[in-house]
Amino acid sequence: MTEAFNSMLSTYKAASYLDLLEFIRRMVMRKFNEKREECSGWSSVLPPRVHAKILKHSKKSRTLTLIAAWNMEYELLGASGGYAVKLREYNCQCGSWQVSGIPCCHVMVAISHYCGR
Repeated sequence: MTEAFNSMLSTYKAASYLDLLEFIRRMVMRKFNEKREECSGWSSVLPPRVHAKILKHSKKSRTLTLIAAWNMEYELLGASGGYAVKLREYNCQCGSWQVSGIPCCHVMVAISHYCGR
């Protein structure tokens, strides 16, 4: 990351630290503006990659069998085995939800059941 940042600054030779900081500020402002404009073109509130993953997990979740326990805890059974889901703790036994922050297929079934869908 440091090398990438230094390569961006290599073309700019500042006379002082204040000039260098001003250059960095402008560079960051440009990057934020580019990302904002890119995001305004999205068709969903979610980023395209996240939206695609959620759709994929939604299709995968249709094959799972739900066993509801109490207190927002569930067990999901599928071809690859069973997974425990604890919605209150944002925890799925497969670990995907904790790592990525995107609900896995097990969590999607549990959320659908909890919300009554």
